[in-house]
Amino acid sequence: PITDAVLDELRDVLGGEEYVLTDIAARTNRTRVPAPFPVHRWGDFLPDLAVLPRTAEQVSEVVKLANRYKIPVVPRAGGTGLADGAVPLRGGIVVDVKLMNRILELDLEDRTVTVQTGINMLKLNEELRKHGVIYPDDPASYPCSLVGGRIGTSGWSLIGSRYGHTRDLVISMRFVLPTGELIEV
Repeated sequence: PITDAVLDELRDVLGGEEYVLTDIAARTNRTRVPAPFPVHRWGDFLPDLAVLPRTAEQVSEVVKLANRYKIPVVPRAGGTGLADGAVPLRGGIVVDVKLMNRILELDLEDRTVTVQTGINMLKLNEELRKHGVIYPDDPASYPCSLVGGRIGTSGWSLIGSRYGHTRDLVISMRFVLPTGELIEV
């Protein structure tokens, strides 16, 4: 069970109560996926709460806290996948990365872009288009698909045969291990 003390710690880690969501609507919205998932079973897979980190360091602290209290954690990007990977099995905390949506660096000479995990594919390419380049990944869920979800599921794309699939397009990534340790590979 999630105690008031845990909620207070999460609010401190994330910088405010608006980043810790406990209401039924916010939790229900984070169980929905386009996969053939029976609507009547959404209640069986509700998280206890959802958090909205804005940095990888905050994600790391949330995971460390969850480990201390033995609370399950499920990462969630756009929730557009067909594998139910973003659906919690036993309550816990859903880490919704949609606020981690910034372009951190654009290097036109080396043709690389460094982004946060929650950037939307459409927004990313709108920004890149201003510089005459694209991120060549085109999932069916393009307008609402997030880069982190594409990487996490090794997303396949209809134009992948020309430009490569997600796994071919990533040079490096920074991520949080299940221990809460933040690493770059």
